[in-house]
Amino acid sequence: MLNIKKNNIYKYHIKNLKIFAYHGLYDKEIKNGQTFKLNVIYKTCYDINKIHKDDIENIVDYIDVIKEIDIFFQKKRYNLMELLINDLYIYLNKKFDFYELKIDISKQDNKYLKNIEYKEISISNE
Repeated sequence: MLNIKKNNIYKYHIKNLKIFAYHGLYDKEIKNGQTFKLNVIYKTCYDINKIHKDDIENIVDYIDVIKEIDIFFQKKRYNLMELLINDLYIYLNKKFDFYELKIDISKQDNKYLKNIEYKEISISNE
């Protein structure tokens, strides 16, 4: 028989979430906007008794996480990706109280760095 603890930690990975927004320093980014790609890994702990009820209300629905990320990206414009990712990290942790959270945000930078595919920044509490 499988030994299952009363509280288990579940790990989720939202891969390559694309969000269009107007963040950035340069006029072209501000005027035309750009697509950001996010990878979000989060861990959360659930009481196994609640999981056995098989009800979405007892977990953090990944669709709700995606909706909150989209709301956040549209709410305020940022110049720096560093502040954007920092504030998003704080926002998601307050909203969902994750056990662990890691966010990667990337964007293409075709105007100034033609020899790279994209630039990426990460933040985590690992």
